[in-house]
Amino acid sequence: LSRDGQEKTRGLPGAESAGSLSNRTPKDDLKGPCRVSAGSPAKVKEDWCAKCQLVRPARAWHCRICGICVRRMDHHCVWINSCVGESNHQAFILALSIFLLTSVYGITLTLDTICRDRSVFTALFYCPGVYADYSSALSFTCVWYSVIITAGMAYIFLIQLINISYNVTEREVQQALRQKTGRRLLYGLIVDTGQYNRGFLRNWHQFSTLGSHPCHHPAEDIV
Repeated sequence: LSRDGQEKTRGLPGAESAGSLSNRTPKDDLKGPCRVSAGSPAKVKEDWCAKCQLVRPARAWHCRICGICVRRMDHHCVWINSCVGESNHQAFILALSIFLLTSVYGITLTLDTICRDRSVFTALFYCPGVYADYSSALSFTCVWYSVIITAGMAYIFLIQLINISYNVTEREVQQALRQKTGRRLLYGLIVDTGQYNRGFLRNWHQFSTLGSHPCHHPAEDIV
């Protein structure tokens, strides 16, 4: 406290140098990465989440399954039972990469074991005598199940790489397709909204730095 009884905050990011807490008005709202400035009442109504009772940041969406608003939400993944967003999108891409590598390695190793005289691609479609033994027949059947799942995961991985290259999320792609505001390329495989696209290198740099900048709360939010 200063001599005249006013409260001062020192060393806190975004804090005002002096002033009484009781004399603050809405125009003293601080600007920062954690603040969402609503330019108009219509914008506030658009970004207001009635479930969480807060103004959502840009690119944030409410997940009905998780019951929370997720920053830079991409989609809700049923396999990990969680939303893929700003905090775990990099880990999701890494998990897909590891899954594809291990799956392809397992398929190659199995086919090379039960069909030694043929290439992997040829053995997948033609492997004579594979059903003569119970263990080889079971292994060959499991290989085909693995190929089907791997193909689906590879498609998801490709879509994720394309979305990252154009700096869009799957949620934004679906919204752009419904509203017909996005630009479709390669028969709809690529959807460019043009809103956050900064170029290939800058888009990947932004993705690689997701979650690396901690959010500093202003002094008035600290109790």
